[in-house]
Amino acid sequence: MPTIDALIFDMDGVLMDVSGSYREVIRRVPQVFLEQVCRLAPMEGELVSPEEVDAFKRAGGFNNDWECTAAVGAAFAAHFPQPLPPPPASGGMASYLKALGKWGPKQGVAVDELAGQTDLTGLAEQVAAAGGGLASALEAVGLDEERFPIASGSLVESNVIVRLFQEIYLGPELFEATYGEAALVVAEPGLIEHEELLIGRDVLERLAARVPLAIATGRPRAEAAHALSRHDIAGLFAAVVDHEDVREAEAAERAGGGEPVRLGKPHPWSLLEALRRITDGPARAAYIGDTFDDVRAAKAADATTPFLAIGTARRPEEFKRTLAAFREVGADIILGHPNGIQYLDIFGPAGGDGEDAG
Repeated sequence: MPTIDALIFDMDGVLMDVSGSYREVIRRVPQVFLEQVCRLAPMEGELVSPEEVDAFKRAGGFNNDWECTAAVGAAFAAHFPQPLPPPPASGGMASYLKALGKWGPKQGVAVDELAGQTDLTGLAEQVAAAGGGLASALEAVGLDEERFPIASGSLVESNVIVRLFQEIYLGPELFEATYGEAALVVAEPGLIEHEELLIGRDVLERLAARVPLAIATGRPRAEAAHALSRHDIAGLFAAVVDHEDVREAEAAERAGGGEPVRLGKPHPWSLLEALRRITDGPARAAYIGDTFDDVRAAKAADATTPFLAIGTARRPEEFKRTLAAFREVGADIILGHPNGIQYLDIFGPAGGDGEDAG
C-alpha cells in the first residue's frame, strides 16, 4: 500500500460506538411517535429491530440519520387510514404535537397492527434497488412531502421526526442548551451519553504523531464537539468538517447560481474539504468509514486526488457479512474493527520517539 500524507475519519461507527445512541434513536423514534405523540394503543416489545435499521443504512443514501429515521417512519405512516394532518398555522411544535395526539386515536389502529402490515427489510431492499435515500423510500411507500409533513421544516415548527430524534439523543438538558427551548416529549437522559470510543485514545495519539488527522462527518457541529470533548480527543484532529459545513457549501453553490446539489456523502465534498484544511498542496489521503456511502465518497474523492477507501465493520462479527459488499463498492482496505487502522502499513516514519504504531 502507498504511504499516505493524511488520515480522515468518519465519526459514527468509526471513532464513536453509536449502536446505543444514533442507531438506537432511529429505532425508537417511530415507536415514540406512534405511541406517545399519536397516542395509538402501544404494542408489546420493540417496533423496529437493530437489524432493520442496519438494512436501511446498507441501502445507501442515508448518511443523514434524520433522513434514515424519516424513511423508517414513513413505512408505518403509509398504512394510516387517513393522511397525517398538516402543521397548524400557528403555535409551533407544541400545537402540532397536540393536533397529532387528537388525530391519532381517530384512526382506529394500534401500533401492533401497523407493525403487522409493514415489511421494513423488504422496503430497504426496494430503496437500495432504486438508488437509496429518503426520496426512494417515500416513492416506494406512496408518500410525498404533503402526505408526510412530519419530516419537513424545522424542529421548532413542524419537523416532528427531527424533534423527537434530537430530544431522545440529547436529553432534556442538552436539548434546551442547544436549541433554546424545552423538550416536549422526552424526559429521560440523552443517549448521547452512551457513546464510547471505538478507537483507543492511545492509538489516535500514535496516528497523530505520524500524519495529520481530520474528521468528515454528517454530525451537527455541536454534537461532534460534545463527543470529542467528552472523550478528550478534540486536540488530536486538525480539522472537523460537519453537517453545518456541508449545508453552508450547498447554500454557497445556490447563491452562486449553480444547480441545487447535495454535498453530503457519498458526494466527496466533505472529504476533499477536510484534506484541504490539513494539507498544503497535493497529498495522498485515506478515509475510513463504516458505511458503503463512506467508501463511495472516498472513491469519488480519488478522482480528484489520491484517496484510499477503507471500509470497516463496527464489530468483528459483522466482518463476514459486510466483506463482499465493501468489495463491491470498491473498498481498497476492509477492516474487522476500526481499531485495526493502527496495523496498516500506510503511514510514514513515526514521530516523537519513533515507536511503531502497530
